Amino acid sequence: MFRLMLLGALAAVGWATVGDVLAADSPVPGYVAAAIADTARPPGDVEIDLRRKPAETIAFAGVKPGMSVGEFFPGGGYFTRMLSAVTGASGHVYAIENVAWAGAIERVLAEGRLTNVSLEALPFGVVRFPKPLDIVWITRTIMTSRSLNTVTSTPQPLIVRFSQA
Repeated sequence: MFRLMLLGALAAVGWATVGDVLAADSPVPGYVAAAIADTARPPGDVEIDLRRKPAETIAFAGVKPGMSVGEFFPGGGYFTRMLSAVTGASGHVYAIENVAWAGAIERVLAEGRLTNVSLEALPFGVVRFPKPLDIVWITRTIMTSRSLNTVTSTPQPLIVRFSQA
């Protein structure tokens, strides 16, 4: 619990990211490492891995093969590609994009490689997933803290884990 409170506090003031706080003691499972090492990933995505720390972030989130992931605002698919690889054929990534912003992820899906990813473009504020999710994933959001009077744009995802009970 302390670790999560520390992570939240540091991220709120922009001093640390998920990867910075947890990289030292979060082992990366082989299936996550394989998703990051996929040679089919775009070179531009690979170039920013050092800054975005996708292996550490996905490992921290606990994404595993067979999971159902709801991804809000996938943008150009940076995390979508890796989440698809990690969840594998027995899992699924349900991507929701704003109607006005759909386009970049549609091009990624048109490549035909991410067969376990579906996309629905909805009006902002509308959320609809076809089945219960294991994890909700939100990437590149604007984080605000009224008490600190700061606004920080962060490339790290906000992760919400649901109980499987």
